[in-house]
Amino acid sequence: MIIRTLSIPSILIALTACSSAPTSELKAALDLTAEQHWIDHYWQVSRAAVPEYPRQAAQRELNGCVRFHLTIDSHGRPQQIELIESFPAGVFDQSARRALAKFQWQPGKRNTEAQSARIPFQLDFTLQGGGSNYDEAWAFCFIADNENATVNEVEAIALNWLQLIDQGQYETSWQQAGSMVQQQLSASQWQNTLHNTRKSFGALQSRTVLSQQEHRSLPGVPDGRYLVLIMQSQFEHKAAAVETLTLSFEQGEWRAIGYFIR
Repeated sequence: MIIRTLSIPSILIALTACSSAPTSELKAALDLTAEQHWIDHYWQVSRAAVPEYPRQAAQRELNGCVRFHLTIDSHGRPQQIELIESFPAGVFDQSARRALAKFQWQPGKRNTEAQSARIPFQLDFTLQGGGSNYDEAWAFCFIADNENATVNEVEAIALNWLQLIDQGQYETSWQQAGSMVQQQLSASQWQNTLHNTRKSFGALQSRTVLSQQEHRSLPGVPDGRYLVLIMQSQFEHKAAAVETLTLSFEQGEWRAIGYFIR
């Protein structure tokens, strides 16, 4: 299964355990629902949750998406979640709401005062192999305005995985990597390869994403959903390094299948 994330809210089922932000703060939230290009400057996803694929939707081989508007409070929590529309109507709504409640954001570079903001957010559900309504779902869900936001959400997952390598948690990174990695390398082989590669670079000093590109096909791998990120990084022993990370969507999650550094 494939699930993509983008940006938009809905009313949470019952109340979350987190305390709500003051009403005055939410009323003063910056409205970015029509200014999506500014969203990353104010708030960036720091923790993402992959929605559960509804059993009946999987059995019927349905793809789809749910669009929300939500307000991010000064603590980076989703508030005032409002369902805007979904496709197919009602199929993925509850699963999307539950996942969205677990998301967390952190202030962007322009948001030094952690100003609350209202943003669009979309969660996409896509089955590998197409599904019974692939063309209809693509036409409804995968529009140009949504593409960048979707990639930005997956980027947060990618950077969290890279942090495992930065911290020397090589075995955990193997456990969370894609099936292609696990089939080609054992956990010990993966650990040795990463250790020998990263030891000459030293500790990470900084990392900036230069580009991110989604692909339906890549050389040497089956057609599917892939995201390639290229990062400019600075390490203790190398001031200018380039990292390339490739992720694949499999079994409902984005997982790393390729990592190169030079």
